[in-house]
Amino acid sequence: MLSRMRLLKNNYVVTFIITQSCFLLLYFEGEIIHTLTTENLKTIDSLEIKSLNMAWRASMITKEDLIFRQVVTLHDGARVLLRPIIPSDRQAMLDLFLPIPFEERQYMRHDINDPNVVGAWVDHPDFEKVFPLVAVVGDRIVGNATLHMHQGPARHRAEVRIFLAKDFRRRGLGTRQLQALIDQARRRNLYLLEVQVVSPHAEHIKAMQHVGFKTMCTFEDYFMKPDGDLVDVTYMTLRLRAPEQEF
Repeated sequence: MLSRMRLLKNNYVVTFIITQSCFLLLYFEGEIIHTLTTENLKTIDSLEIKSLNMAWRASMITKEDLIFRQVVTLHDGARVLLRPIIPSDRQAMLDLFLPIPFEERQYMRHDINDPNVVGAWVDHPDFEKVFPLVAVVGDRIVGNATLHMHQGPARHRAEVRIFLAKDFRRRGLGTRQLQALIDQARRRNLYLLEVQVVSPHAEHIKAMQHVGFKTMCTFEDYFMKPDGDLVDVTYMTLRLRAPEQEF
């Protein structure tokens, strides 16, 4: 017995097929591009994660988060699947981050050269605080984009962070991932998105401006590199909705 769902997103028809054996198959133009098995599903009806550890059971993941899938076609015709991170992504995430040279790592906020740091993002996710969106080609993760939600009086805004594999840069993937995060932010009724660009990556400012981000200010000597050198950071925002004003 099969249950089918057809979704039309961005002019692409994607078919979900749920089988009696608890397999969720994601088809795109007749090709299986992703599969969720019984390891990932607790029940077919609720589409809740059957977690591999306690951290995933405690994660604030929703049905909408779990089933989100978007196939994008890059400028050169390459097809990439955008989806939330899943427990089986651990090795693929390590393969994405561990080869990064020091010249790039020194501008990152976390020690991505430590397998425990990268592995924790997969093993201990908290979708209420961070929505992680990976870009997948075959069995390889070629991009990681995250939406970092704030708490308390800052709960109306979130920060965007994106990293791409070297061979997938300047191909339009970063823009597609950024647009997907913007859609997720709107679904969460956020007012404002923000991004911080360190001065050596000034070319990213134009990319952010292309999707609507505006430069608000530049913080001098705001980021300290491992060797102690200080660099400037450009703070940019994208307004998603205006505050309701009544008299």
